[in-house]
Amino acid sequence: MLHLEEAPPDGHGLIRERGNAIVRHTGRVAQRLARPVLGLANISLTFGGVAALRDVDLEVAQGEIRAIIGPNGAGKSSLLNVISGLYRPDRGEVRFGEHTFDEVPTSRLAAHGVARTFQNLALFKGLSVFDNVLMGLAHCVRIGFLRQIAGSPLARQIEAENRAAATEVIGFLHLDHVQDRIAGTLPYGVQKRVELARALVARPKLLLLDEPFAGVTLSEKQELSLLVRNARDRLGATIVLIEHDIGLVMGLSDRVAVLDYGRKIADGTPEEIRADPAVIDAYLGVAHEGDKIGGRNLINLTDADLQSRLAQIDKNVLYLDNGRTPRDGLPADHGWLSPWWWMRARHWTILEFESRGLPPVATPGIPCIPALAEGFHGTVAGGRKLLVRISRRTWLLDLLGGRLRFAPAASYRDLPVDPARSDEELSKAYKRAGQAIQITDTSGNALGAIDDVEFATRRSMERNGALHDIPYWFCSFSSDLDPRLFAELSDTDACIVIFDPMEFVRRALPHLNRDAPRARKELFPNQYFDPYFLNGQKLRPLVSKAMAFAYQREMRFVLDPEGDPALVNDDFFVNIGSLADIAAVYAPSGERISGTGPDNFLARDGN
Repeated sequence: MLHLEEAPPDGHGLIRERGNAIVRHTGRVAQRLARPVLGLANISLTFGGVAALRDVDLEVAQGEIRAIIGPNGAGKSSLLNVISGLYRPDRGEVRFGEHTFDEVPTSRLAAHGVARTFQNLALFKGLSVFDNVLMGLAHCVRIGFLRQIAGSPLARQIEAENRAAATEVIGFLHLDHVQDRIAGTLPYGVQKRVELARALVARPKLLLLDEPFAGVTLSEKQELSLLVRNARDRLGATIVLIEHDIGLVMGLSDRVAVLDYGRKIADGTPEEIRADPAVIDAYLGVAHEGDKIGGRNLINLTDADLQSRLAQIDKNVLYLDNGRTPRDGLPADHGWLSPWWWMRARHWTILEFESRGLPPVATPGIPCIPALAEGFHGTVAGGRKLLVRISRRTWLLDLLGGRLRFAPAASYRDLPVDPARSDEELSKAYKRAGQAIQITDTSGNALGAIDDVEFATRRSMERNGALHDIPYWFCSFSSDLDPRLFAELSDTDACIVIFDPMEFVRRALPHLNRDAPRARKELFPNQYFDPYFLNGQKLRPLVSKAMAFAYQREMRFVLDPEGDPALVNDDFFVNIGSLADIAAVYAPSGERISGTGPDNFLARDGN
């Protein structure tokens, strides 16, 4: 069994031999005596006359972790698709060791020791974790089909070897405890590890990772980054990864290449990349000639709405400012978790004020968050995984006892007096085939990405030329405890803190599978967006929500029939058993009312 290890902090004396390469680890790969594992020369790619890649050169040395970064639309995924043979470049060459291709044959990737993960999970959701990992060895079958069916001695030997390899990599990625679970029922972060295990089981020479840390929590990112580093150090894989989290990339990678508008604008060590002016310009959003956004995106807002937008931005900045956290290193293009995303939105709003010659009104301040006791800081604040719900005490005590309530999304339309509770999703429609999302008004008419958009809770699907509502149900939580929200949310007198969200989901799933067997079950954080500056952000039903209420840091536990008959006409209740051993209900003053947890969520004096 393999175990995770870190290289010695000083790196001295740690030398490993890999094939014909000697790699000396000094925290980063400092010396390699080998031909590059991967080489790209003059790669260019166009789609309908639009250049996605322009004369990109890249070399990846054996045993290094090589990152490719850049703003949205820079060409990162296109480059990875060229390497893995999904796209054929217009010109240029791809070289794996001694073999050179102008078009990479996907059927021979595994034979050249190349494995890949995808930005969107590509697991077999109905198979177990073990079987998913075993699928990573399907290309290694060395005997015919009939001999496999007959169970020849060689077939049994190969099956035993493959199962041993799958067991080893499952242990390496700490998946032993879920290896018999159905992959589609697991949390998203665990599914990411399953996909990584499937890619690693065949011991690839070159591992291509497409946004391996996207959609996971900060603590999961830290765990995954350690696993990626150990895949290099312990399994000998050379790694190429695409990632938006710049702080994580800089701490993990040996060398970093930066793409912008399809061109490679920088290539070097993390320290060199941090100081490169072209990289700084790309991430601050300096527009290229001919690529600037035409017009003033906020021009149709009334003066009052413009002032309201500024107040919403300032309010979110004040709520989300938790001092120094890992979020500080996220670039603006990473989205709402980045402080720079909010600063950019505020900058554009102030420019519109200046264009109108209108002085903005100062936004009222809000109190600082009170000091919380240890264990109550959530993931946005750089702490642990929590689920928090602020509501009526009687409802929360019911939840503590195991009565879980899912409300239909449509019911949130009936809360006009409490906009902080309303579901601010855009009207959207699934449009077959391909399930592409189209932004529409409430009549189903298509809207441009920048327009006067009306918000609603409706989700619709096109059938025979007409739009039909597709209902779904969810239970709303927050990822972080913020006592200031008691004043924001009306009719609330308590909060529940679930200290072990994964155990909560584990207990709930058998009951949900029994009572709603065909519905998709998923727990995820909302992704907040600016409707006037989408900047390539992909809007998704259920997940996307307007930025005004990002300060609530909402997590949704969703039941989605996905077009099947509705679960019920109103609220959907399921009894999952007591949560009193993993959760507690607290009063607004901080005192624990019931359940298991610290006596008070507020820090005591001197702590």
